[in-house]
Amino acid sequence: MINNKITVVTVTFNNAMGLEKTLNSLQCCNTKPKRIIVVDGGSIDSTKKVVRRYQKNLSILFISEKDQGIYDAMNKGRAILRTPLVHYLNAGDVVFGDPYLNCEDVGILEVIVRDPESQREWPDFIKLSGYGYCHQGLILPSDHKDYNINYRIAADFDLISKSFPKGLGSLPVFKSGYVIYELGGVSSEYSSLGDLEILSSAIRNLSNFNYLKIYIFLKIKKLIPRILRRYFAFSLLY
Repeated sequence: MINNKITVVTVTFNNAMGLEKTLNSLQCCNTKPKRIIVVDGGSIDSTKKVVRRYQKNLSILFISEKDQGIYDAMNKGRAILRTPLVHYLNAGDVVFGDPYLNCEDVGILEVIVRDPESQREWPDFIKLSGYGYCHQGLILPSDHKDYNINYRIAADFDLISKSFPKGLGSLPVFKSGYVIYELGGVSSEYSSLGDLEILSSAIRNLSNFNYLKIYIFLKIKKLIPRILRRYFAFSLLY
């Protein structure tokens, strides 16, 4: 079955193995997206071969050219969408179950966060005053504003704060499937930069009250070592 309302945009660069995991998980869905747009930054590995292999069973448009990073690549994919909804998955992200079965409008997919160091997993939750959630768990309208490529880490937070002024709490949650997001990407490696970008976006887009709450949360977070934050996230939810 095909969900004609949704396109998956997957960005990748020299990560053929991760892209294969992502495409394989999409191939296993009973309800497939109408289209998959793979935006590649000009890889020199076997990315093209992986795409060709999965084009036998999936409707894939492949674009390969230099870009200015992840968010620029996402903007390129969004510019050629032909469906009302879009789901962004980076190479290496995987979906389980049948996530697109009931996706008829903007909403949220459940996300399982995986820590490759400890092998622990826990569900993500809405945070940062209602504007923080794993980007791969969002089903977005295809006519959303472009990602601000001046942000290296927090362009997704910036987009959420612009697109959903009241936060994500009122969006429906689709429970027919979920996404697994593995820690260790750019946002994990440059968390301090990400915090600064979040505050920069928040002061522009949110109320003073919400900005203050986010500021306090990020300051407290910095006092707790990352390994303890991940341990507590797992312990409190299981």
